[in-house]
Amino acid sequence: MSCPVEAYPSHPLARHLAGVAGLAATTLGPRLSVDTPAARVLREATGTGRPLLVASVLAGLLHDLGKASTAYCGRPGSYWLHEHASAILVAEASNILATRGERGLAALLMLAAQAVSRHHAAMEGRLPRQVAGNSGRLEWLRRVLQGLTSERLQEALPGDAPEGLRRLLHQALNRAGRGLRRWGYLSQILRSLDRVNSLGFYGVHLGAWTAALETVSGALIVSDILVADAERRSSDDRASPLYARIWASELGLREDEALEAAGWAEARRILEGLPWKTL
Repeated sequence: MSCPVEAYPSHPLARHLAGVAGLAATTLGPRLSVDTPAARVLREATGTGRPLLVASVLAGLLHDLGKASTAYCGRPGSYWLHEHASAILVAEASNILATRGERGLAALLMLAAQAVSRHHAAMEGRLPRQVAGNSGRLEWLRRVLQGLTSERLQEALPGDAPEGLRRLLHQALNRAGRGLRRWGYLSQILRSLDRVNSLGFYGVHLGAWTAALETVSGALIVSDILVADAERRSSDDRASPLYARIWASELGLREDEALEAAGWAEARRILEGLPWKTL
């Protein structure tokens, strides 16, 4: 049975991820580049310029990787808990970088992971802590992660995504795979994603980290809905198209401009500026 790697039926996942990252980089770029107090704290802690923009581009590119799992084959349009599979993979990538001394990029990846884990939090039972404490949800999440093969993960990414990022995600998938048989392992990661104040990243004040997380989560949700609406996603979700029209108006976009404005080339330029080559 054919099982393409899609964001939703007839829409390649790589194209969707490139679009969401690109919209964050271009249309939302000026807003995400403002030197807010949270941005200044993160810049000093990570050594990365425009850290809110960088984290938002990372979140946009990686937010739906879980949809590549074979667990969703034969279930068109149903990607229950995919965001947590994606977030766990990104969190594992962050942990790998932290152990190698790339603490700045590790912190931004963890910020992205937390945003990814929240981008469907408005849906019932989808908060990280709600998944962490539910055996049925943990079992399904385990199946999703087991069905996330390296080949499908690579197909999910745009073809010209940084090679160092591809290698890192492959390593993260192997690392995550060793713990997939243990619910406690998955629950521990989800709870760490949920409890912002338990992370204590690199001297970043809790208030600054929380403000940054709210910014990156909001950018991801807006970019995701705008791109999905422009791609004419078929869904019984009636609210998202309404939000898309409001946000497009506020951003000065016509309804048909969201995809054209989603500049993957700019997102890729931002990503290429990160220290992937050391991996």
